[in-house]
Amino acid sequence: MDMDAKKVMISNNYKMLGAHRVSWELHNGKIPEGLFVCHKCDNPICVNPEHLFLGTQLDNMADRKNKGRYVFPPEFKGEHHIHAKLNNRLVAEIKSIKNMSVNRIAKAYSVNRSTIQNILDGTTWRDVKPKHVD
Repeated sequence: MDMDAKKVMISNNYKMLGAHRVSWELHNGKIPEGLFVCHKCDNPICVNPEHLFLGTQLDNMADRKNKGRYVFPPEFKGEHHIHAKLNNRLVAEIKSIKNMSVNRIAKAYSVNRSTIQNILDGTTWRDVKPKHVD
């Protein structure tokens, strides 16, 4: 048996199975194709059959959201995103640039052309207003 922080796995004839799935099948029978064994207790290593239920991926995601475990906080957007190369000040500058090609702007700010195009189209960085030019 291999145990990590996420789930417990059991090897059966060289096939790895989730211990929670094995528990479900031992107590309730075969898992219908396309269904997941979900945890009422939100403890991925739990194998207590009283804590398990069947559901679709959508059911599982809804359960997670309803329990408040999935939040995409605003601090992961924009300049706070782990992969952000720009910040609000630079995006405001970019939005106020007139008469320059998207390619030249991208080169000036060392980002991809699509990054600039998405900013200018309003696909990304929507909450940042153009820099006020006097």
